[in-house]
Amino acid sequence: MIPQKMQVLVIPNHPQEYKLRTGIFRVPDEGLFYQGLQDVYSGEWFDQNERPCPRAIRLHYKNAPNNGLPSTVQLWGAIKINEFFPLNEAWQRFWLDLIDRATYYTLSREVLPYNQLTPNHLLYWWAYATQHSLALTDNHAAMYHGKIIENGCADYILGINVGNPPIAIKSLSMTGNIFKRIGKQGSENYIIETINAGSLDEGGRFIPADPPSIDEVWNKPWLIHWGVESTTVPVAKGGFVQSAFPPKPFGLPFPLMGIEGKNIIGARRVVPIKNGEEFSPYYP
Repeated sequence: MIPQKMQVLVIPNHPQEYKLRTGIFRVPDEGLFYQGLQDVYSGEWFDQNERPCPRAIRLHYKNAPNNGLPSTVQLWGAIKINEFFPLNEAWQRFWLDLIDRATYYTLSREVLPYNQLTPNHLLYWWAYATQHSLALTDNHAAMYHGKIIENGCADYILGINVGNPPIAIKSLSMTGNIFKRIGKQGSENYIIETINAGSLDEGGRFIPADPPSIDEVWNKPWLIHWGVESTTVPVAKGGFVQSAFPPKPFGLPFPLMGIEGKNIIGARRVVPIKNGEEFSPYYP
């Protein structure tokens, strides 16, 4: 549920509505949808007194109210490709275009050497989103803290390591986003709809699909997810503050991907959410 006192900032003629600092979305009227639980409710993280806690507390992470650890949710449908979806040039440009639209096309598209980029440049945030150890690309990246990784992955946007295997996005999401259930796997997992990343051939080799158009998926919040940080700051009614990834106040979108348009999520990591209900990834 969304705090009633939060102001809503409506962007005219824009396909999504945003409130200050956080996004508001609406669950579609049809379909079976679930929202990702905060990590404190996941049953995976406990403090020194064996009480449920955010991952940030368990790892003794000290942070400001709006600066936390990525609040990730593992998806289990890509084990056959080692849990990472390779991003060829078309997919990298698709993700870059998502960031461009999320920031309302307000950032400079000037092409500069990576070490001359500033937060006012779109490519700065591309480098941020795909850097090593940021959860989304994890160790399948081209750069780390503004420096090129020797023998790192190919970044076709910045022209780095282009002869190597490409940047890859991990098979995961973040808490607070919604998932569309399209099936069940046993008693403990749900099959969810995703953007089709590609398929496996008869030999088990991954064959990437072409990315969709931005307009095709932008209004589908179960396919375009947002980076969420888990903090150590408690909320009066329970839970902990969840904040947006930079660039703030816009947030960082990323594609929810799966083999042949499907992935798998643990049933205990989500809770049902009603059709037509408004939600925010940052207030699960």
